[in-house]
Amino acid sequence: MKSDCCALLETNLDDVSAELLGNAQTVLMDAGALDVWLTPIFMKKSRPAYMLSVLVKEEQIDEFAARIFRETGTLGVRVRRIERRILDRTVEACETEFGTVRFKNGILDGTVITRKPEFEDCKTAAGRAGIPLKEVLNRLP
Repeated sequence: MKSDCCALLETNLDDVSAELLGNAQTVLMDAGALDVWLTPIFMKKSRPAYMLSVLVKEEQIDEFAARIFRETGTLGVRVRRIERRILDRTVEACETEFGTVRFKNGILDGTVITRKPEFEDCKTAAGRAGIPLKEVLNRLP
């Protein structure tokens, strides 16, 4: 098991449209954020809002804070430095009844403890086969 240090950037947004929130999430992921998520919250005076959370490498704090300012118009970004534990990972391509699907393996102490098909491969396979994605996921080994 590995560990690394990263940063969690967060801001509360009560004046940003759903379209802009979705775009900001896409822009941040495409720019290399480790993860991006939105949490519904209530701010003062019971205003509905979202908390935007962005997980980045420590050396990317300023770059991503600037992106958040530009994409959302927020006036402040909170920064928390955190440590995380990470499983070793491998990716293997497997031939299935739907064609080649990549699987991501999580390895702990030399043993595969987690195995998941790549979602985008499954979506592509479902489209090629003309069946629901759920069926592909259910029929994979």
